Amino acid sequence: MSESAATPILDLEQPPPPLPGTLHLYFIVFTTGVVVLSSLILRDLHQLPDWHWPAVNEILLFPLVWLGIAAHEASHALVGRIGGIEFGGISVGGFVFLKSGTRWTCRFELRHIFSGFFRPLCGTVGFDRSKWAWMVAGGPLASVALAVSSGWLCAQSGSGRWAWLGTLFWTSLFLSSVSLIPSSSGLVRTDGARLWQLLRRPQPARSWIALLAIQTADTAGILPRSWSPEPVQEMLRMPPAEPEYSYCQLLVFYRLIDECEETAALPHLENALSGLRRAPTPYRQMVYIEAACASANIRKNPEQARQWRQRATALMKPRSLEAVDAEIAIAEGRYEAALKHLEAAQAHLDKSGFDSGLARFAREQWAQSAALCRAALR
Repeated sequence: MSESAATPILDLEQPPPPLPGTLHLYFIVFTTGVVVLSSLILRDLHQLPDWHWPAVNEILLFPLVWLGIAAHEASHALVGRIGGIEFGGISVGGFVFLKSGTRWTCRFELRHIFSGFFRPLCGTVGFDRSKWAWMVAGGPLASVALAVSSGWLCAQSGSGRWAWLGTLFWTSLFLSSVSLIPSSSGLVRTDGARLWQLLRRPQPARSWIALLAIQTADTAGILPRSWSPEPVQEMLRMPPAEPEYSYCQLLVFYRLIDECEETAALPHLENALSGLRRAPTPYRQMVYIEAACASANIRKNPEQARQWRQRATALMKPRSLEAVDAEIAIAEGRYEAALKHLEAAQAHLDKSGFDSGLARFAREQWAQSAALCRAALR
């Protein structure tokens, strides 16, 4: 089999998987919202049993949703810390705080404005699935506890001034319901779906924990070539049907590139492309950009790289294309232009504040490309 035939998607012989549909997730959220709103309407029409139903203040609805998200994610962090899982970052209402190497980064992402997440780091837990299950369950338990306690207080003393207590009850009830429904959207699973994986599907669960171990090493600033081989091998056992499969393959691609094993790395990039069926748009764009860089740098095919670049920009506006433009310029022999793109890519990364292992790996790769350009110009 030829090298080209081993990567038909990368070499544009086959199309990448189509964009995933999100109707199932929207249906779950919509259905949950309809149930809650219907309860409110039926309460106002006196069609529900006659007891003290909590009132709702629409003005406080979104602030209390964010409060509920904060309690949910903080509980993940607290329960995880008790079990030996370290804190790697948190996101609440679009505000994202993440550890990266020796630094902490802060940014605002509009796409997370009504959601949140907690980034766990392995710490001393290893592959103990029970401790990971307790960490995942901590969030829903906090939301349920908040709904029960606020509902009990409403029954005892009313919905509070401006109905803040009643609004907290309904928002907490909504958040706990959504988090416990087993569903996934791209690389993100609900807590219910993750608990099901940890308790009932041991092999994908072990591969997911191995992925977290690699992310922990990356967060600490460890370069891909120095990642521990045990979690890398365990991560490679992630079944192709799992949403995390593509990301696992992409991380192995980076590791092999850092080990100067470019030919061995390309099949893993092909696997990352083939596993995009359930990937969200930002991650899909990242893989397309890596395909463009590999087409220019490894395949020495700038026209193929331009097609991948065009596919990436068609998805959404990228944060930066300087690195891929540099690789295309090098493949075309435009070394002065490549140096300008590399300087711009370095400045963009420095501005972001990222100091992870992958960020350091990128800086090393760009330094090597810049040295190649200067040597060619001399």
